[in-house]
Amino acid sequence: MLDLYQYETATKEECELDLADIIDYLDKYLTNLCNRGLDSDEINALEKKGERIIEIAKRLKEIKE
Repeated sequence: MLDLYQYETATKEECELDLADIIDYLDKYLTNLCNRGLDSDEINALEKKGERIIEIAKRLKEIKE
């Protein structure tokens, strides 16, 4: 997975791979959320994944334009 600052120059393929990893991660934690709720560390991790999704979306938009 790329560092946040690396998304500025990431390729479409790199963005797609990282997005797939994030989706897999979220799928696992959504199951936990439904079963027991999330602890504060998991909530922080989800917040960081959200930041990554935003950066990936920005980069994919730039690539498309």
